[in-house]
Amino acid sequence: MTIGTLLPLHVNAQNRGVGPRGGLRGGMGFSVRLYSDGKGHVFDKMWEPLLKFLSGNNKFDTCSVVGNGGILINSNCGKQIDSSQFVIRCNLAPLDRELEKDVGKKTSLVTANPSIFVLNRRRQFVESLRRFKDSMLLMPTFSYAWNTHLCQRAFQAIKHLSSPIRPVSFNPRYLRSLWVYWRSLGLKEARLSTGFMMVNLALELCNSVDLYGFWPFSVHPQDCHHLTNHYYDNMPVRKRLHAMPAEFKRLLKLHSLGILRIHLGDCGQ
Repeated sequence: MTIGTLLPLHVNAQNRGVGPRGGLRGGMGFSVRLYSDGKGHVFDKMWEPLLKFLSGNNKFDTCSVVGNGGILINSNCGKQIDSSQFVIRCNLAPLDRELEKDVGKKTSLVTANPSIFVLNRRRQFVESLRRFKDSMLLMPTFSYAWNTHLCQRAFQAIKHLSSPIRPVSFNPRYLRSLWVYWRSLGLKEARLSTGFMMVNLALELCNSVDLYGFWPFSVHPQDCHHLTNHYYDNMPVRKRLHAMPAEFKRLLKLHSLGILRIHLGDCGQ
C-alpha cells in the first residue's frame, strides 16, 4: 500500500481539500485554529473550488512541487519543471527571467504566506501576483483565526483590481487531518511546512510527483559547496515552528519506495 492510497483514508483532499465539497456549508461554525480551540465563520463567497474534478477520481498525470531551497541554483531544472502537467509553487517565490533556467515559470497553483498581506499595500500585493497569471492562489484563510481577516482583505483586493489569479482556500479539517496523520507516524512539529503540505496534496491529485528545491541543509549533497536557505535569498528558516530535516527524512523514504522522485542534481546532465 502506497502513501497515495494511505492518505485518502486518513486525509482525503478530494473530499476535504478546499471549497464547499469538503462538507462545510457557508455560515457553519467550526474550529479555525488547527491545534487549539477557537471558533470562526465560513462565508460562501470565500470558498472557491480548487479543481473542478475534485469531486471525482480524476488525477493529473505528472506534477511538480517546487520548493524554495538554494539547491535550485544552477540546477538547470526549469524546462523539466515546466514540462509537468500541474506545477505547484510555494509562498509566492520569485520567477524572474534570470531564474527561469533553474526554477521554470509555469505555475498552476501557488501558496501565499499571510504575512505578505501585512507587509504590502493592496495594489503592490496584486502587482506581485502578475507573474503567476491566472494560476490558483492558495490562501490559509481558515487555518487560524487571525488569518481570516488578512486573507479576506487579499481576496477583496484581487477582485477589486481585477487580477486574473484565482484565490482558493484550504478546508481546515483537511489541514488538521493531515497534521494528525503525520503526527501519528512520529512527525511531531508545531506546524507542517507549506512545502510538505503541498507534497501531500500532490500525492493525492497526481499519478506521478516530482520534487525540486527540497533540501533543508546548507551544503550541496554532491560536492558540498555552500547553499543559501532559498534560491532567491538567505533568510533563516523558522526552526521553532517547522522540523524541515524530519520532514525531509519522510520525503526521502517516499522517494526510496518509488512513491515520488526528489531531484537534487543538475537536471541538464
